[in-house]
Amino acid sequence: MVINPLQWRLQEIKKGDLDAMDQGYRGVLQIVVEHHEGADMDLSDQERQFLAKRIRLVRAWKYVGVVLIVGLTGLWVSLFWFVPLLANPFEVMTRLNADSIPPSTMALSTALLPIIFLTCFLLALVIVLFTFASFSNERNYLVIIQKKNGYRRIN
Repeated sequence: MVINPLQWRLQEIKKGDLDAMDQGYRGVLQIVVEHHEGADMDLSDQERQFLAKRIRLVRAWKYVGVVLIVGLTGLWVSLFWFVPLLANPFEVMTRLNADSIPPSTMALSTALLPIIFLTCFLLALVIVLFTFASFSNERNYLVIIQKKNGYRRIN
C-alpha cells in the first residue's frame, strides 16, 4: 500500500499529542489518528513538533502566497500606470527617443542604478538562503521517512 507523505506524517501523531496542536487542527488530526491507530513507529517529541509546525506552515502558505502574489501584482500595475519610468520599459524607450526625459531625472536614474542592482543582488542572495532552509527541511523529512522505512540516517 502506497501512502503519501501527508498521510504517514499525520498517522504518526498520537492521541496524546493533540493537546500540543492548535485548536483548529484537532478535528482533522483526531480523525486521522483514530483511522491509523495501528501505526507502529516511534517518533521523538522533536520530530512530532517539527511535523506539526510544517503542517501549520503548509496550510498557512496557501493564504500568504496568494496575498503576496496579489500585492506584488497590484504594486507592478500601479507603478506601470502611475510611475511609468519605473516599470514601463516601452515608455522609457519612447521618452529616450523623443529626448523628453529631464536631465535631473536622468541623473537620478543613473545614481539609483547601483542601489537597484545591489537590491536585486540581495534579493537573489535571500532566495538562495531560503533554498538552503528549504533543503534543510527536506533533509529532516528524509530522516523521518528513512526512520519509518528502517533505512540508515543520511548525513
